[in-house]
Amino acid sequence: MIILHGISSLNIGGAETALYRLIKNDKSNFHHIITLSKNGYYKNHLSYFNNVKIYEVDLKKIHKIFINIYIIIKIIRSIKPDIIQTWLYHSDFLIGIIAKLLGHKKIYWNIRNAKLKFKYNSLSLNFLIIFNAFLSYFVPKKIIVNSTAGIKYHQKLYYSNKKIIKISNGFEFDYMNEDDNLRNQFRKIHSIGNNTLLIGMVSRWHKQKNFEMLFKSLKLLEIQYTDWQLILVGENINRQNKVLCSQLNSYNILEKTILHPVTNNLNKVYNAIDIHVSTSHGEGFPNVVLESVSFNKISLSTNTGDSEEILKKNIFLFEYNDHKSLYEKLLFFKNKKNYEKIKNDLVIPISNKNRIKYSILNMVNEYNKLWRIS
Repeated sequence: MIILHGISSLNIGGAETALYRLIKNDKSNFHHIITLSKNGYYKNHLSYFNNVKIYEVDLKKIHKIFINIYIIIKIIRSIKPDIIQTWLYHSDFLIGIIAKLLGHKKIYWNIRNAKLKFKYNSLSLNFLIIFNAFLSYFVPKKIIVNSTAGIKYHQKLYYSNKKIIKISNGFEFDYMNEDDNLRNQFRKIHSIGNNTLLIGMVSRWHKQKNFEMLFKSLKLLEIQYTDWQLILVGENINRQNKVLCSQLNSYNILEKTILHPVTNNLNKVYNAIDIHVSTSHGEGFPNVVLESVSFNKISLSTNTGDSEEILKKNIFLFEYNDHKSLYEKLLFFKNKKNYEKIKNDLVIPISNKNRIKYSILNMVNEYNKLWRIS
């Protein structure tokens, strides 16, 4: 089959990573991608595959909006896709409507969020989230949501309930294993002691990610325990980010923090850290939570999205506005006896179960099953 994907960008993000993994592991279809912005991290990676062609439409140039819409129309007409699979609200809206007006019936939306805080979104995104609820009754044949929390959230927003189905994210677990050599190498490069508690957060810089909550917790931790360091990894995580550096400085933890850019080798980061923290206000399926657990690391997360479904136990969960609870958990896990006991009794069994439930093969099969029977 010929599958046409529409997506906002090919930068690093949950949807973009899922699309990349889907195409990488799907050998039975040819995939075309319309991306609504130029370049992006995954562009070059996808270009290595023989079953992919990428089309770039730069919607940031507002004065060329009608030209770009015409280009999208020409692409769809020339490809004659069997399936149109859109990802995220902007693409669901724009490419979904264009495809519908061109007479395509097999249009599938993909929604990845749950419990987003509207006050942290742009006005245009909030409009699309609400307006797409109306369009959901007319445009897509099915709406793919990657989390149970995402389904409940969009049902409350009155998205078409009969069209919503769940396909969980899939992961390449063969590349996710504990490696003491990677741990030691990374720590040596960054002058981190072997016994130093290394706390990590893999996330792009955004208000929805609630970074300041982590900083508040670490300020409290510093009073009781000082042999720790923090590593932040993601888009716009650098010294040029003045707001980030200002916040770190205001909590007196800038000098204990490593700011690491986006990397295609998170294995070394996950192996190096002891604890991963996710403080998001709202998530659908938090990839970083599952990834960190897959390396047998303690993973602490706000009780949002499917975090509870992944982590199973409340000992790993806290509320997004309760930085003291996070601090108490960090204080508990800095004790090596506590850390090792919970790791062996809970983390490793959870990791083993997740490897079966969230395999990349399961995800690819679910998409192909949907595309073929519909």
